[in-house]
Amino acid sequence: MFSYPKLVGQTVTRVIQAGLEGSAVVFVHGTGARADRWIRNLEPVAEAGFRAYAIDLPGHGLAAKDPAFNHSVPAYAEFLGQFLNNFGGEKVTLIGTSLGGHVAATCTINRPEGIERLMLVGSMGLVPVGVETRLRIQGGATNQTREAVIQKLHRVIADPSLITEDLIEEEFAVNNSTGAAGSFQKLGRYIACDLDSDVVGDRLNSLPSDIPIQLVWGTEDKTVPPAVGVAAHHRIKRSKLALIEGAAHTCYFEKPDEFNQLLTAFVRDSRGSTVASEPDPDPNLNVSISRKPVRN
Repeated sequence: MFSYPKLVGQTVTRVIQAGLEGSAVVFVHGTGARADRWIRNLEPVAEAGFRAYAIDLPGHGLAAKDPAFNHSVPAYAEFLGQFLNNFGGEKVTLIGTSLGGHVAATCTINRPEGIERLMLVGSMGLVPVGVETRLRIQGGATNQTREAVIQKLHRVIADPSLITEDLIEEEFAVNNSTGAAGSFQKLGRYIACDLDSDVVGDRLNSLPSDIPIQLVWGTEDKTVPPAVGVAAHHRIKRSKLALIEGAAHTCYFEKPDEFNQLLTAFVRDSRGSTVASEPDPDPNLNVSISRKPVRN
C-alpha cells in the first residue's frame, strides 16, 4: 500500500492505493473523514486481485482546502468523476460511505457507462432525512473542537477500544488544519439547506440493469440509522441489503473481517449480473444478508 498527491481538476488531493493489477475499486469517505478511513479494507481488495484506491475529497484529509470550492454533493461527484477519468474509460466499482455514498451514487447516475457496480455503506442521500437530522449533521461537520471530535468518534464507532488517543489527535489535527474550518462551514450550510434536494434513491432505479447495488449497514448506526437502509432497500428495487451486527456508522472500520468478506464477494461478482450476487458469509461471522425484501 502506498500514497501520493494527485491533481484532480483544480484540486490537489491524496490517493492511497493498494494493488497494481486487476480492475479498479474506488473508495469514497464521508463528512469530516478522509481516505485512510478505508485502511482496513484496501489490502484485502488488492489481495483479491483488484486495484484499490481511496481519495480525500476536497476540504478533507490532506486534500487542498480552497475556500472557493463549492462543497456540495454535486461538486464532490464532479470531482470524483474527474478522478475516474484517469482510468481511460475502464469501468470501476465505487464504494461510498455516509456522505461519500451520496457522492458515489450521484457520480454513478452522472456517468453510468463508467461504473461496474456500486456499494453504499450507511449512505446519506438515498431518502430524505428532514430538517432536524440535517441540522444535526451540520453541527457535526462544523464543530471540530477536541471534545466534539471525541463525541463524534464515539457516535460513529461502537467499540470504544478502537478510539485511541492517536486517532483522536489525528482527527483533531487534520480537521483543524489550515482552511479546514471554511470548508466544513460551506459543507455544513449545504447539508442544512440543500442536502434533501439532491436525494438520489429513486433515480438509481433508472440505471442500466447490469449495475448491481449493494447496501451495507451497521445495526448500531446512530448517524444514519438502519431504518434508512431498509427504506432505501425498498426504494431501490435492484438493491441487496446486508446488516453487520454490533457495528455503528463505520462498520467497514469496526468489523473489517465481516465487511471485507461482503466487499470481496461483491467486487468479484461477474459483469452483467442484474443484481448484486449474494455473498455466502462464514457462519461464524455476524453478518445478516437480506435474501428477500426486508420488512419493517
